[in-house]
Amino acid sequence: MTRKIVLIALLFLAAGCGRKMPLPVEEDRGAIPFSGYFVYGSWENVGNVTDILVTENQWLFLAEDSAAVTRYRRKGANEGGKLVARAIGTLDGLERPLYLDEGAEDHLVILDLREEAMPIPPDSTETRAVFRPVVRIYDLFSETYVESWSDTAWTPIDSFYRFPGRDSAKSTRTIREVTPTAIAADPEDRVYVAAFSLRYRQKVLRLYDTTYAESGRIESLTPIGADTSYADTLQAWSIRAYDGGGAFLGTAAGDGTGLGYGREIRDAALSPSYLFFVDGSMGRVKVNSARGESQGIEWLDGSEISEPAEAVLFDLEPSGLAVDPLGSLYLSDGGNGRVLKYTSALRYRERVDRNAADLLSAPGAVAATDSLVYVFDHAGPKIVLFELPKAEK
Repeated sequence: MTRKIVLIALLFLAAGCGRKMPLPVEEDRGAIPFSGYFVYGSWENVGNVTDILVTENQWLFLAEDSAAVTRYRRKGANEGGKLVARAIGTLDGLERPLYLDEGAEDHLVILDLREEAMPIPPDSTETRAVFRPVVRIYDLFSETYVESWSDTAWTPIDSFYRFPGRDSAKSTRTIREVTPTAIAADPEDRVYVAAFSLRYRQKVLRLYDTTYAESGRIESLTPIGADTSYADTLQAWSIRAYDGGGAFLGTAAGDGTGLGYGREIRDAALSPSYLFFVDGSMGRVKVNSARGESQGIEWLDGSEISEPAEAVLFDLEPSGLAVDPLGSLYLSDGGNGRVLKYTSALRYRERVDRNAADLLSAPGAVAATDSLVYVFDHAGPKIVLFELPKAEK
């Protein structure tokens, strides 16, 4: 009798003690009375998540605007009857990791920001902090960084040049800073980096009242005014492609509003066939070929959504992208509080959160497996887990 009681207790513990949010009660015919994803739960004990990654081996990593990338249990843990995120390790040796993706087998590709002290011209006695993008490739098997590189095109610049003359002097100050906004990688460690480059240049012509000595040499210069000849600002968005060692391979998407070009690029993702990226200036997801053979294949702007209930929400405000192992695309629509799923053929399939339409307020980063979807909601902040029932996988 005692052995039976112990066995029953063990089976009860193995069942998870309610760790998972229950599915709705089945109808008499044995079918679940809804279709699509259901809410597995929410994690509210997370930081300011800038990116989410689920690897092919189902390892979950978060970048939380801190000095490390944290690995979590795939479905969290139950604490006092509440689902929470459970950390199980960190990747250290970083400064400010913002974006993540999976490269070759066991390779984690990280876009990190390295802080540098930039002298302030013209006298350079003071400095200001600037941030330089650095791509680091971490091998999960050996637990070491196997590559770390930065493009010279990302080098911050703050320069000052003076050209003195007899009655005037010209000076030029040039400032350039590059801000990364997304990263994507493929199974060959080919890395795509989306970034915004800002260059400011000012030229000043300064006039002097010049006093000469008897020898003809300049005795004194008294400034009598300054005339700014011109000041210009150059802003440019791009997605640049590199091999695993940092060699530049070409521009995968340039600055512009046309098909294949983008501005305000907020996220990027790769499937075997396509490079997806968010054009925030137009509220669209644009599609180029994965290897750059063809730019401007397609764009998604919401007009392709076929569900009647979604018809009033044609306009997209995309904020995050993810691709699952089957090549399906997931799009977090931050402005409309929803997550949309498209097939690998770029056809609209469903709204992931349709069974909990009021749960998300400002979705951002998103990641997906063939059955789980992770969405970071800035309004929490929290991560919401959606799961697809086994019968629909």
